[in-house]
Amino acid sequence: MSKVGALLSTLAAGGAWAMPSDLFYVGTYSNIIASYTNSSGFGQTQAGIAPSWLAFSPAADHMFAVDEFASGGVVRSFRIASDGALFPINSVSNVGEAPCHLEVHPSGRFVVSSNYCGGSVTVIPVSTEGVLGSPSDRILYPGNPANCGGAHAHQAIFDPFGQFALVADLGNDMVFGYKFDSTLGRMIEVSRLNQPRGSGPRHIALHISGKYAYIINELDSTITAARYDEGILSSFQTQSTLRIGETASGMAGAEVVVSANGKFVYCSNRDLTDQRRDSIVVFAVDDSTGGLTPIQHVWTGGQHPRHFGLSPSQKVLKVANKNGRNIVSFDVDTVSGLLSMTSTLSVYFEPTQVLFPDVYAQ
Repeated sequence: MSKVGALLSTLAAGGAWAMPSDLFYVGTYSNIIASYTNSSGFGQTQAGIAPSWLAFSPAADHMFAVDEFASGGVVRSFRIASDGALFPINSVSNVGEAPCHLEVHPSGRFVVSSNYCGGSVTVIPVSTEGVLGSPSDRILYPGNPANCGGAHAHQAIFDPFGQFALVADLGNDMVFGYKFDSTLGRMIEVSRLNQPRGSGPRHIALHISGKYAYIINELDSTITAARYDEGILSSFQTQSTLRIGETASGMAGAEVVVSANGKFVYCSNRDLTDQRRDSIVVFAVDDSTGGLTPIQHVWTGGQHPRHFGLSPSQKVLKVANKNGRNIVSFDVDTVSGLLSMTSTLSVYFEPTQVLFPDVYAQ
């Protein structure tokens, strides 16, 4: 059982935890964080201008949210009540424009904000009460005139022990590796992985074995498999995420997730002009090499799948179709990895992320 799962079981046994088991939260390009149980509205929390990315504390008692379009960039903190309701704690400047991703350190003592337009990542301390402090570190990335005119930090992730971090810089076509000083809240560079020019590495997912990492490249619709060792990546396979015969023109990769059993990798394709090519692609993972083989492409049921999430049980996958303004659910066959569409939830806002309370069980 995961640490969060154990905590939830303990609280439930004591009668202090009443969070619905089918609850999920939705980040938005609106002024709210939405929460649902199945297809029934559960609640809405005011959260600035654009809480597009959300993250839980390891104990799932606090939530952190970017405010992507706030002037100068803002990160907000919320207390999660026993029924899943959110209550604001505080907000701080992340000293970087357009924060688009948050990663919480496994200790719960730091949050790292990736700032797309700011071309930077910011480390923000967090108290045990969920209060955000002043940044303890900030890393600026160099501009690249050939690629949108500058650096675009799109995601930072920690390894399970919080000793190392990886940062995807879409603007510079690079993935940086860092050793993380959990005493001072600082990141010390240990590696750089150059991706092909114009590929645009966006998000990264680590394999459960700790041996591999998978990088979704936004600008050329490819996925890169790399060996991983203490903050150092070495790529060994890159292939298209598109169907045979499809061209990358007008397409953009978005999210990548590894199944909890390590047997499958899921990623999303966004067609910027024609929603009929929006898809989730499923790859089988070679147990001995970590290499990927495509086994399914399935339509997302909407337009612009910016994010998707696997439920803690691994039996449900929910897609946030931003431009389609819907959240589409798929059943997951945990043996074959294949997806089958089951339901669609229409919303009035642009959904940008789907987050399950026990996400750290993955």
